Amino acid sequence: MTPHRAAHAVAWISGKFRLSARHSALLASLVLCGPACAHPSPDASGQASAMAGLLHPMAGLDHALAMATVGLLGAAIGGCARWTVPASFLTGMALGALAGVLGLVMPFADLAILLSVVALGLALALVRRMPQAAVYMAVGLFALFHGAAHALEAPTHGLSAWLVGVLAGTALLHGLGAAGAVALLRFTPRAETKLRGLGVVIAASGVVLAVG
Repeated sequence: MTPHRAAHAVAWISGKFRLSARHSALLASLVLCGPACAHPSPDASGQASAMAGLLHPMAGLDHALAMATVGLLGAAIGGCARWTVPASFLTGMALGALAGVLGLVMPFADLAILLSVVALGLALALVRRMPQAAVYMAVGLFALFHGAAHALEAPTHGLSAWLVGVLAGTALLHGLGAAGAVALLRFTPRAETKLRGLGVVIAASGVVLAVG
């Protein structure tokens, strides 16, 4: 998507959802970051380390947004969900990666990953209205596609260490999202309203990334 089209998309979404100036600026920064956050190509040797795996989930805006939103979701629900929602994603992603390594193809994985940003953002915006079972099902389902996509980008050598790094990087993004939500809930007024607004921004970012 060109910067001109991105600006029009951000303006339309901001007006449609009546986003505040702060949320509109956040949406614009996320959308314009997209082209700069493409996944890096494997090196010529096909080798990778645990550190490369650690950084891999952070190199794609769609993956990073979805994983941070999982942490936000768990913290917004509260209680044991702070741990069990991210754990559900990590388990599903590990299973999806295993399926990919074994040669099982998940159809429409790229589309599902973009949809996961939209769906998880909407779940955050509607967190008090959604049954927790639906949240866990969505998190686990979309995690399978994220894991399968990571497996397709896995190196030919050092696979185990790389995958461990990917899981660690994913857990770190979950933790960052959860920490942000906890900070909002504890230290800012109208925190739940702000979390709902953030969910709308994340969902809108997923829409813009999908149509771009």
